[in-house]
Amino acid sequence: MTFKVRDRRGTSRYFIDNIFLRGGWGAKVGPYGIAAYNALTLHVDADEQSGYPSYALIATLTGMSERQAIRVIAELERWHIVYKEPRFKDGEGSQTSNEYILLSPKEWIPIDPPYDS
Repeated sequence: MTFKVRDRRGTSRYFIDNIFLRGGWGAKVGPYGIAAYNALTLHVDADEQSGYPSYALIATLTGMSERQAIRVIAELERWHIVYKEPRFKDGEGSQTSNEYILLSPKEWIPIDPPYDS
């Protein structure tokens, strides 16, 4: 059988911290939370770990509703996995989008009891 193995080089990949799943946070936020975290991770800047995907985009990429995307992003915020900062139009005060920052696992609220990785 002839086949090609995945190429790890280039920009066609993103990463999540192994501890997200191995440490139990994936189980805490559930499958929708895992999907939303992956969608956010796909859209953040590699160096700054921040990005601006809309709830509609997160919903489209994951197959969930926008309402569900809003709920699971809030759950990721509660665990301090993601920080969400509203962005506003200059001078008008109307919200234009959200900036999402993926926080270090050191900031995440600990799982009790901790999972064994």
